[in-house]
Amino acid sequence: METRVSEFIAPNSRRAIDIAKTQGLDVVLPEANQLQIDIDDEAALKVYEAHYDIVDSYWGIEHTKVTPSKSGLPGKSHITVTLSQKISNKDRIALQTFLGSDRKREILSYIQEENGDAHPTLFLEKKREKQTEEPAGRKFREEADAVVYG
Repeated sequence: METRVSEFIAPNSRRAIDIAKTQGLDVVLPEANQLQIDIDDEAALKVYEAHYDIVDSYWGIEHTKVTPSKSGLPGKSHITVTLSQKISNKDRIALQTFLGSDRKREILSYIQEENGDAHPTLFLEKKREKQTEEPAGRKFREEADAVVYG
């Protein structure tokens, strides 16, 4: 990929990790078999729900975990999806996009991967004593609404 001048500062995980340190946030890196879906609104959640079964059929979803995004705003959440197999960073980015993750985030993650960044995908989250875990399955919406929109 040819590097071009852009209005964006070249994304990199080092900058995100530095921001986490200064803002007192946790850095959450995915395991080799995990996706990190950044849900920003109702439309993104509908994409997640619509494509969940396809991803499950081909990659095998073992578990999901829902946490509030760092903003804590209603309708915004982080979903960690654990698959039954390891995936490459490029496959992770593609699957996250297919499942409705923030498109700008995923484009920047792809650029990071192309530029050799060690951690093109990560979550920054508020420090929490207890994370809320939800089982994988079709009932995600009913079970997670109480957690996300409480």
